[in-house]
Amino acid sequence: RRAPRRDAPLEVRPVAGGAGRAQLVLGSIPIAYGYERTSFPMYFNQSPLLNVQGAQRNQRSEGMDTSVTNAIERQRARTIVRWTPKADELLVSGLLDNGDEMAGRAVVVDAPLGAGHVVLFGTRPMWRWESQGAFALMLNAMANWNALDANARSAGPATVTNDNR
Repeated sequence: RRAPRRDAPLEVRPVAGGAGRAQLVLGSIPIAYGYERTSFPMYFNQSPLLNVQGAQRNQRSEGMDTSVTNAIERQRARTIVRWTPKADELLVSGLLDNGDEMAGRAVVVDAPLGAGHVVLFGTRPMWRWESQGAFALMLNAMANWNALDANARSAGPATVTNDNR
């Protein structure tokens, strides 16, 4: 293998693996229905590594209306499942190269988009029989497509509509 250049703006390291230990971060939302354990194996093989940026509280404007900040927070992507944060606890079975690049990264992400959601999988949830850990996550996301916010976010202000039926 070639050594990465020190002056490169972006360093991409190959990560190859087998079954890794994943952790459930948000267990109360519909995507995670049926998962009783907070740690379970998931298959990984050169899939994308996802990174979700958390809220940056120090960059908020002091004079910003709280309804605006709440609306911004409701549109922030959430990590549903992540790889275990310690690289030496990551491997369950198979081979793992550059596990430190995987450790703590998001595996399943719920990203609100307008009135809907985009659910991102950093694995192949329907790949042969190796997807036992992720298949139910994907099935739950499809079956509960209209309730992905249930139990996860604080309720926003009530809206009053005038139906002239």
